[in-house]
Amino acid sequence: MRSKIKDNPQLMLGDKLLFESIKEELLKLKNQAVIDQAIWQQFWDRLHNNEGLIRADNMPDHFSTFFLPLSMNHKLLYLGHHIKAQAWIPPGGHIEPGETPQETVRREFPEELDYTLDAEETRFFDITITRIERPKSPCKTHWDLWYLVKFNNSPEFKFDKREFYQAGWFDKEKALELVRIVHCRRVVEKVIGEFNL
Repeated sequence: MRSKIKDNPQLMLGDKLLFESIKEELLKLKNQAVIDQAIWQQFWDRLHNNEGLIRADNMPDHFSTFFLPLSMNHKLLYLGHHIKAQAWIPPGGHIEPGETPQETVRREFPEELDYTLDAEETRFFDITITRIERPKSPCKTHWDLWYLVKFNNSPEFKFDKREFYQAGWFDKEKALELVRIVHCRRVVEKVIGEFNL
């Protein structure tokens, strides 16, 4: 059963915190020239449509995160060849009950890359909608919240081999060659442009 979000007196504290956290993140992007305002409006409407926000409450249609590690000194991006997606994408994950998207990034980072974030700058950057076409997947739509995680150098992550065939640091040319999912590629292009990678 889908949980109801907006104006619900029975709403649990964790759901309210998540709702407010996503709302706050979206407001950071509103009216930015690099954000597709039609996509932003779809996100805003989805947030306020009274349906469950996370996979546990709404399996087919929920919010999730991507996090894109950047090596600022070496001008590299970290990508993985994701097993389920059958594509090169950044790491990411589903938001668990009681988490904010930022907390999801902090939990998923060591799970997927065996690296615990400490003082690294983590910044909300973009939004995308992923329509999942795999017939056996219970997930059909991901409302992706993108975070950048900045590193001075290029740590040697030990990626989860249950999630990725392979993964690593790539320069902009190789990253653009590998990332074929159109909306993911657009985000990578924005990152390359903004940070002059």
